[in-house]
Amino acid sequence: MAKRAQISANRVTNLLALLKLAPTILDAIRVLPAGTPERLVTERKLRPLTRLPHREQLQAARRFIPALRRGRAVA
Repeated sequence: MAKRAQISANRVTNLLALLKLAPTILDAIRVLPAGTPERLVTERKLRPLTRLPHREQLQAARRFIPALRRGRAVA
C-alpha cells in the first residue's frame, strides 16, 4: 500500500492508526464548519489519542474539538 501511494510504511501506519479514534470524535471532525482553522484539529493532536480507550479519547479531545466541548450531539 505504501509503495503504491509513494509514502513510507510508517506514514501508512500513522494514518491507519487514526481509524482507532472513537466514532464520536471522527463524526465531530467530519462536521466541522467551513472556515475552521486547520490548527484546531491536527493529526499531531489526534495521534496520541489512538492509544487511549474511547472514553479517555473523548475526554482529551474535548480540549480542542469545539463540538465535543459543548457537549453538542454530533450527527
